[in-house]
Amino acid sequence: MARCRAFVEEGADVVFIEALRSASEMRSFAASFPTTWANMMPKTPLVPFAEMKTMGFNVVTLQRRPAGRSQGDARRFGGLGRGRHETRCRR
Repeated sequence: MARCRAFVEEGADVVFIEALRSASEMRSFAASFPTTWANMMPKTPLVPFAEMKTMGFNVVTLQRRPAGRSQGDARRFGGLGRGRHETRCRR
């Protein structure tokens, strides 16, 4: 978090932290910065897209076939898994 704060102070437009391990960590991170990106990797909990938007995430990246995740997981995530690699949340 300290590195992300430093990046924002230096003018970064978007920040992200790799491998958040709980919805609580995700919520805390997203609430701490103006523009956040969630990179959904195997260690990151699969939180529904609508919930990620309410947490405050602006950009969510879900790979077409993330390691350790199925296409069914991607669909349950909130409509992803149809060939799109990135979805932007709009506030």
